[in-house]
Amino acid sequence: MAERTRTVALIAANADLAPEAAALAQLAEACGTFCLRDAAKECGRGQNELIARLARAKWIYKEDPDGPWLAYADRIKSGHLVHKINMVKAPGGKKRARMQTRVTMKGLALMAKRLAVVA
Repeated sequence: MAERTRTVALIAANADLAPEAAALAQLAEACGTFCLRDAAKECGRGQNELIARLARAKWIYKEDPDGPWLAYADRIKSGHLVHKINMVKAPGGKKRARMQTRVTMKGLALMAKRLAVVA
């Protein structure tokens, strides 16, 4: 009898989680990217907290303390992060390329899942 009660409870829990799982799967397949600040907002975290977690998890790093956060190659290959090149005006009117790390929808879905477990 206890086994049947446990099975019924698991079926009910699965039914409750199915819409959330489907939403995460749909999110992971969608197109578009987020800057680190917007990804943090979507995950319900502060920007500094998310960046610190991503750095500890070896998703991002800095070559230079004053430089931008860059994505590790394995995270780019897995489709979780991408680099975007922006042209910005430098002092003196010259343009220079600036790299920005952006989070894909697939990466955002994985972050949300992992942060929900931690929370």
